This record gives sequence, C-alpha cells and structure tokens, in this order.
Amino acid sequence: MAEGFRRWLEELAGEMGDVADASPIERIQLATKIVTAPSERRAGLVRAFLSALARAPHDDELRAALAKSYSDSRVEVAELLGLGDDEPAALAASFVLATFDGLLIQNILDVDNSINAENALAGIGRLAAVANPQQSQ
Repeated sequence: MAEGFRRWLEELAGEMGDVADASPIERIQLATKIVTAPSERRAGLVRAFLSALARAPHDDELRAALAKSYSDSRVEVAELLGLGDDEPAALAASFVLATFDGLLIQNILDVDNSINAENALAGIGRLAAVANPQQSQ
C-alpha cells in the first residue's frame, strides 16, 4: 500500500506537469480534475486501499504502514499544491487527501453517479464560501 501511495502521488505530480507559476487554487483545480477523471489504472489501487482499510483496525502493522503513508504524503501534497511547508499546510493537505480519497471511493462504488471535476470543484467552492463569507460578497 505504501508503494501504491507513493506511485499514485508521483503519477499525480507527473500529470499535473510544471505548476511552478500556478496559484494554489489552480493547482487544486488541476489535481481535482485528474483525481476525478475515470482511470482503470487507479481502480485497482482504490480497491486494494479499500481492502486494506477494512483490515487495518485488526492489523497493527498494516495500520501503522497506512498511517505513515498518510503522514509522509501530507508534506508532498502540500508542496505539490503550493500550500506551504508549515503545520497549517500539512493540515490543509490532510483535508485534500481525505477529500480525494472520498472522491475515489465514491466513484468506484457508484460508477453511474460518479463525481466529475466540475461537481467536485463546485462543492469545494461552496465550502470556501461558507468558511469565509466575506470573500464571497
């Protein structure tokens, strides 16, 4: 699973390309489009991830490996998305990872009603507006 996480993050970064001049919101939009795009390559990893999650509460070694993968990924995701390198950046990356995991899981469980990038970004926009109402006025 740890290797799968690492490869998936490398794949995401590769598909995003050169984002040095992109703003964090542009990077998040691009990453969301990539994550929500149908991909049979990722489907196997998502299924393996779901299986590992089901076993993790009963397997200390697996739970520790998954926790370490998340911990290691937060810094890389924060960097990839241009969120910074401090604790709030890692917390934001944790939220992004949870969101992307949820989108992947929902899209593999309900292919006919999968969430596309446009819908996901509309939802993120609503959350941002609610979180910071002065910005949306």
